[in-house]
Amino acid sequence: VYLRETIYHRAPTTPGLYNGPYVIADYQSGAAIVLERNPYWAGVKPGFRRIVLKFVGSTAALLANLLAGDVDMVAGEGIGLTIDQVLALRRQSPERFTYLFRPSLTFEQVLFNLANPILADPRVRQALLLALDRSRMVDRLFEGLQPVAATWVNPRDADFTASVPPTPYDPVRARAMLAEAGWTPGPDGVCVNAAGTRLSFELLSTAGNRLRDLEQLVLQTAWRAVCVETTLRGEPASTLFGETLRHRQFSAMALFAWTSAPGEVPRSRFATQMIPDAANHFAGADYGGFSDPVMDADLASAETAFDPAARAALFADMQRRFAALLPALPLFFRSEAHVLPTWLRGFQPTGHIGLGCLWAENWHPG
Repeated sequence: VYLRETIYHRAPTTPGLYNGPYVIADYQSGAAIVLERNPYWAGVKPGFRRIVLKFVGSTAALLANLLAGDVDMVAGEGIGLTIDQVLALRRQSPERFTYLFRPSLTFEQVLFNLANPILADPRVRQALLLALDRSRMVDRLFEGLQPVAATWVNPRDADFTASVPPTPYDPVRARAMLAEAGWTPGPDGVCVNAAGTRLSFELLSTAGNRLRDLEQLVLQTAWRAVCVETTLRGEPASTLFGETLRHRQFSAMALFAWTSAPGEVPRSRFATQMIPDAANHFAGADYGGFSDPVMDADLASAETAFDPAARAALFADMQRRFAALLPALPLFFRSEAHVLPTWLRGFQPTGHIGLGCLWAENWHPG
């Protein structure tokens, strides 16, 4: 109720509301926000008198606006063009814009539902990871601009440990691990166990996302090569995150991304107490049902660890636990793509949830 009734929402151009380098001079809901210099700002004088933020409803329309000159720049950070659109634009018009790609803390993963009896075996999960040539996938789909992940911690994060490198591509070892777990190729090439159960999973993801569709196909092909059958399904993001994951109603695997803040303790994702159920009103985000007492203890300690060395040791141990137990299959860290006019100076993408536009006073024409 407060958010709806506050003057920031009802009358955002009211004088005196803002103490930043810009104030809102005009606001058109669902269309545009006009920012103008704040005459009372005591910091660096903004390089532009006015900045107009436009709302464009689709990436296709956004690209059309950019090419027509109706939009000067498109910042990434989760709100701009997709990386494949920007890569295609760079190939077509390499000199027209400045292109920046900044790896972010957004972690692309395949989450396992550990209530699935087949996926409860860590050997099966490890085999699924070994079967993936993630470097080739990143090269083919994203021109190598999205770094392969070892865990959920980005190498740019202060809590990263180099002691847990990405698992290498090794389909031979993947087949051996599946055999060790009791899965051998059947007559049609799909593995079966002694009871005749097929090694078959459903891979769920967001519908209507072209890049996710391509990722799903890559995963399906790679797993088929080591005798794992995968069926693909998509759901609208509102359904996937609002109902399916929240109520743990996916049968095997879900492909989606986590976005975190620098130094964030991932208690909501990995703590036993955060497995969503009726008792906690489905408020947790440990959708896969991961439970490990060592991880629980590390998470609790990390939340109150202020000594840098102690914190680093806890995060290193959590990353080792993640790599050993694989509650999720790490793919890559998403790179945010920014398209800027060649005359713009001072724009610095952050690579995290603090948007680069928060430092707009540093922008200036060059």
